[in-house]
Amino acid sequence: MFKTKKTQFAIRKLSKGAAAVLLSFGILSSTCAPLVSAATTETETEEKNPASLLSEVGSQKDSTSNISDKAYSDIKISYLTSYGSVIKDLDRINLIKDQFVSKDELKSIIDNNLPNGYEIVNISNLDDVTADVENKSHNISVTIKKKTTVITPSDVADPVREGLVKHITRRIKIDFPNGESKEKIQTVSYQRNRIEEDGKIFYTGWELMSSNKSWDKFNIEQIDNFTSLVDGQPNNVVEEKDVNCDYEDEFVYVSYVNQKFADIKISYKTEDGKTIKDLDKIDLAKDQTFTKDALENIINKNLPTGYEIINIKDLDDVTADTENKSVNIIAIVKKPKKVITPNDVADPEKEGLVKRITRTINITLPNGETKQKIQTVSYQRNRIEEDGKVSYTGWELAGPDKGWAKYNIDQISGYQSYVDGKLDNVVEEKDVNCDAKDEVVNVTYITEKYADIKISYETSDGKVVKTLDKIDLRKGEIYSASRLSEIISKNLPKDYQIIEVDGLKDIIAEKEKQSFNITVTIKKPAQVITPEDVEDPEKGDFIKKITRTIDITLPNGKKQTETQSVTYTRNKIIDEGKESWTHWVLADGSAKGWSKFNVEQFNGYASYVDGKLDNVVEEKDVNCDDKDETVYVKYSQVNSIDIKVNIKDKDGKLADKQLDKIDLKGSQKLTLAELNEKIKDQIPKGYHITQVTGMPEKDILASDYPNNASLDITITIEADEKYAYDYEDGDLIKRWIRHIYVVKPNEERKLSEIQKVTYVRKKIHKNNVNPASALSARANTNEWEYSDWELHKTEGNSGKWSSYKVEKIDKHKAVVKYPKFLDDPEDREIEADEIEERAVPVPDLENDEDEIREVEVNYVPVKDEAPVDPDTPDTPDTPVTPDNPDDNKPSDPDDPSSDTQDPVKSENPGQDDNNSSSSDSSVNKPTDSDNNSSNTSGSEKSTSSFLNPNPSLNVRPLGESPQSTNVTTNNEKLPQSGAGATLSTEVAGLISIAASTVIGAIGYVIGRKKKK
Repeated sequence: MFKTKKTQFAIRKLSKGAAAVLLSFGILSSTCAPLVSAATTETETEEKNPASLLSEVGSQKDSTSNISDKAYSDIKISYLTSYGSVIKDLDRINLIKDQFVSKDELKSIIDNNLPNGYEIVNISNLDDVTADVENKSHNISVTIKKKTTVITPSDVADPVREGLVKHITRRIKIDFPNGESKEKIQTVSYQRNRIEEDGKIFYTGWELMSSNKSWDKFNIEQIDNFTSLVDGQPNNVVEEKDVNCDYEDEFVYVSYVNQKFADIKISYKTEDGKTIKDLDKIDLAKDQTFTKDALENIINKNLPTGYEIINIKDLDDVTADTENKSVNIIAIVKKPKKVITPNDVADPEKEGLVKRITRTINITLPNGETKQKIQTVSYQRNRIEEDGKVSYTGWELAGPDKGWAKYNIDQISGYQSYVDGKLDNVVEEKDVNCDAKDEVVNVTYITEKYADIKISYETSDGKVVKTLDKIDLRKGEIYSASRLSEIISKNLPKDYQIIEVDGLKDIIAEKEKQSFNITVTIKKPAQVITPEDVEDPEKGDFIKKITRTIDITLPNGKKQTETQSVTYTRNKIIDEGKESWTHWVLADGSAKGWSKFNVEQFNGYASYVDGKLDNVVEEKDVNCDDKDETVYVKYSQVNSIDIKVNIKDKDGKLADKQLDKIDLKGSQKLTLAELNEKIKDQIPKGYHITQVTGMPEKDILASDYPNNASLDITITIEADEKYAYDYEDGDLIKRWIRHIYVVKPNEERKLSEIQKVTYVRKKIHKNNVNPASALSARANTNEWEYSDWELHKTEGNSGKWSSYKVEKIDKHKAVVKYPKFLDDPEDREIEADEIEERAVPVPDLENDEDEIREVEVNYVPVKDEAPVDPDTPDTPDTPVTPDNPDDNKPSDPDDPSSDTQDPVKSENPGQDDNNSSSSDSSVNKPTDSDNNSSNTSGSEKSTSSFLNPNPSLNVRPLGESPQSTNVTTNNEKLPQSGAGATLSTEVAGLISIAASTVIGAIGYVIGRKKKK
């Protein structure tokens, strides 16, 4: 029976248990039994599918014995990819009743039939199988993948070309001043392996090929009288740099310059004109050339992170052939395009790069047993990230299956099979596109029709769009609402959506000839059309670009244009034949306005923006209703003039100090009044002008003079009263300062007011020397002496610390602490409602340091008054008027006669109206210490100027006296408690009114008792 060597080979593949079955039925003779364990190898003449061996065993057993040859159960083995695609199905293994197949036997069959080039990843449902139930089907799924192959750089002839080795180089080119050139090449190398697995290609990470992981430091040869430049910037070294596997090749250009002759400016801008980065200017020596390649390498090397270059404007060789030549190069950049594939992410399905569209076939057998068949079609796509926007490629099939395969339903004697309630013996094959949804198919068996379900799809106006075939039910069969919902969704007419379902519920075939109707109301969904859905969204009114065009006419007549755009987008909505639009919204990545544009400046020319002298086009916010704009930039040749003002003493000797030079350009104008102020403000303190020469008789306009003209003005001065002094000197001023602190109940100690009295003295030269020739130094210290201290005659400086009104607080008394001061023998502490005014005498001591005294106000709780007599009536017959009805009256903020004390200001009850400035001080007024730059050495105000000169003398005195007084604030009021201070004052007023009323009531009751 087993004559061929091939048959012997097949028997060897059976387990000992299977061989025993053959022996027991006489199919395998005892002489052949050793073949089960023998390891002989002979020529094979015919090969049988090992999966059919068990079937063969069963059939031969049946032919020997008296058992029916009908299969009782079966085993199916399928080989699938991880995506669910079927690579191979073995023929079913039919089993006779009670036949047993071990797990090991099945594993041997699976291994022997593994498709070439694949390896096993997982086996589902592999177990011992016994044919103990009729029609039982045992399904085994074998997940497989392509075998993995590792290819190293040594396995290929050209590893660089194969992408397994990369050499990252830095080329340093040195151009010497004598015209010679040389190059230095530095290299770092990386390698990796290629993995070929499951039909896909992967790579390991890059690894260094040697210990050298960086470009070494390179010292540049230094040449006398020359400065070495690295990429146009001064440097004497090309720094060491670590190089990782993502680096690109670099080019470094080393040159030399002895004197700047020209320069190159490189800027990075977006398409809408927004500046991303400016490089430092590159200096060039006379006749030096910067090649286009060198500039391009500098531009690429300094590219802002996360950007790529679209275009480079005005990139060319640059030669310094003209003095002060300036070349501007603009690199237009944008965010680079990035492609992310399903292989680049850990979970491509979650990332939306893979979708698996499945059809689940649920089979309910007549005996109530259920089984399931899942069919899958997979699609994949890439994600594109470009310039801040995200888009996707179209979906493409990820496996060999482009649809769900036809599925034959097992037929059972005495029953009819139904597919989703419709009589059928097959689930038809179906092509699946990327927009298809998952589906569920329910396969059932019934003996005969007992009831039915009718499903129809209608529009809201009653128009029938589609009717499904009736679903037949056998007696007692149940169709759940969820199962019916799946059928309704799966058969929904294309391009419609469900609005309402009437009659959907769990349905049971309880009565013969029952008919159930389900009506599905549907409508066409609203269609949203985005700018990405149309070929030309701007033409289709989906995109609005609001552009500012800057039209530039250069001094040489050439034209340049800068454009700045703000982009808005919107969508079109089509709902039941009607069109509407969404609101305009700012497009992703768009600027929200036109950015500031700096107008390039040229020597000898003034820039004009829309006819107005300016060097900038200002930034401007843009909304969706704005229109395009055009701004015109032009240049006009201008003249320039500088004005020098010199100072001389009366003997004609130039002083050490020269006034600031005044520059005028183009259409700039300087009025005589402005020049007067500039000169007057720079005259040394303690001096006055006696003569001015070179002063024009009209306003100075640059255009009235030749270009680069110079105008000299000379002023002659002499010292006042043959002495000079300056209150800015620390030893010429002394301040007596009183700090008033307030400690309110449950609050921290706070500074409420600062009061000052200021005394000054003069510094007099012993020999009455005119110090005009030593204006900046004030001569030798030993040659000066001091005058007596006298009150500084400034507004508000009365020689007194003014009184301070103490705020009243209910149920508290104010206690004022005074420190020991001059003639006071010791510290004082008294109860008072104000801090007293205090005269501050002229200081007798030479000490010129500020003297500070602190006065503190504390609040002490006051015990409650005696309780009111309980026999006192609640309301007096006649109210008693308080002795001083207006004392506690709250102030009306609109009443100018109101006497309510402002909590931020102090009162000066003892001061007459002519010296009211003491109470006018505020926190914001400057103090003496804040005003040290003011002139403090003379009369109060200049009363004349030199605007009307005497032509015969050409003298324009600036005033009767150049000395002005320094304004010193006497009192500095600090906010006591901010808004809280005002609130507490108002509350105190209300409490005072209430207290007056209560006191009046008590007085009335006492009076009535006395009368009784």
